[in-house]
Amino acid sequence: NIIIENVTIPNQRFHIDCSDIENFVIRSSIFFNMRATESTPVEMIEASNNHFVDVFSWGTITPGTNWTSGPVPMEGGVLPVNGPTMWPNDDFDRYRPLRGSVVDDRVIGGDILIDATSLPRSIPTTLGGLQANN
Repeated sequence: NIIIENVTIPNQRFHIDCSDIENFVIRSSIFFNMRATESTPVEMIEASNNHFVDVFSWGTITPGTNWTSGPVPMEGGVLPVNGPTMWPNDDFDRYRPLRGSVVDDRVIGGDILIDATSLPRSIPTTLGGLQANN
């Protein structure tokens, strides 16, 4: 069983290589892009409400329903970020999408009510690992 919920991987590819998928859930998360091998049964992944920064690179997949794509305006910059760091300002805690961005107010009810720093949270208001500043 794999549950990926409210996770943010903004600057790296997420690659799935598995020929047998059972109980794999990906929801309310942000990925730079996602790829899978030809033998991966992508249709068996339960995916919803995710955001993909890059959907145009070769081999990119967008599994599930209610997904969006494109850059994400946020404090300190815009995803995608070019360079050696995953975060635009080198400060993990400042990943905060701006109000009104495509990932704002799109989170569905959560099963894992902690943020990326393992602090207890109510359901976040923004897709990804940390809550938006209100």
